[in-house]
Amino acid sequence: MQKMPDIAVMLLATDGNMQIYDVNPEVCREFGYSPEELIGQHIGRYLTQESRQMIKQRIQFREMLGGIREMQVVDLKALLDSALKPLQARISEQQATIIVEGELPLVTIGSDQLGLVLHNLVDNALLYASPDRP
Repeated sequence: MQKMPDIAVMLLATDGNMQIYDVNPEVCREFGYSPEELIGQHIGRYLTQESRQMIKQRIQFREMLGGIREMQVVDLKALLDSALKPLQARISEQQATIIVEGELPLVTIGSDQLGLVLHNLVDNALLYASPDRP
């Protein structure tokens, strides 16, 4: 069986004005800037047209869900399973494996928000996976 390469996930956080306030090392590698150079910049400066369209779709998806509801205790494993269901065909097609190490906790959060984050993480990992890049 052919082993799929590890998938690196790019994470960055923006405030309400779309100013970057946090990045992980994969974002820095991808964009070629240090965290100090990225933090405080408007995210639009780094987005391709494809990225802008993807963000627009994510916003529409979130609005379709009705926004974030009140905080509640959520079973993270069940939420992850739910977020992965719409991606199962792509996961199988790419022969990807989702590995969860250890037990996932109960968390207190807006489940819509966290479910969307989990879905987007896996969706982006599948979208940008390539054999020559982890």
